Amino acid sequence: MPRPSKIEQYELEDYVLKKYAEGMSSSKISKELKEEKGISISKTAIANFLRAVREERAEISKTIVQEHIQKTIPDDLQKLDEMNEELFSWFKDPNIKKSQKLLIYDRLLRGIDLKLKNSGAGATTAEDLLKAVAERWGLDK
Repeated sequence: MPRPSKIEQYELEDYVLKKYAEGMSSSKISKELKEEKGISISKTAIANFLRAVREERAEISKTIVQEHIQKTIPDDLQKLDEMNEELFSWFKDPNIKKSQKLLIYDRLLRGIDLKLKNSGAGATTAEDLLKAVAERWGLDK
């Protein structure tokens, strides 16, 4: 276990974080600690502490987001499939202009691409993706 920093030894975590949240730089926090509390902590030590706090918070946020995604992805994929089905019905509509069909086709591709990117599954090239789309929607006929 790493030895505690001076910030932790003097229990100044909240003080440093508050000053940083107020917009103070590491240098200014270091100077203020010396003036207000008579404690000498280098700006580098303060910067390292702040970086560690940011990294820890980022990891926590990442975990929370990943857990949320795992819970919601089945419903999100179902909604994506429903939207793609609706788009495809529009695509087949003979009353829709070709220019509008191209926009619909683009949206279909984006929806499928989004699904594939987040699945970790194949279709890594444009050619693979187009082939998968053509097979899925019967567009190769």
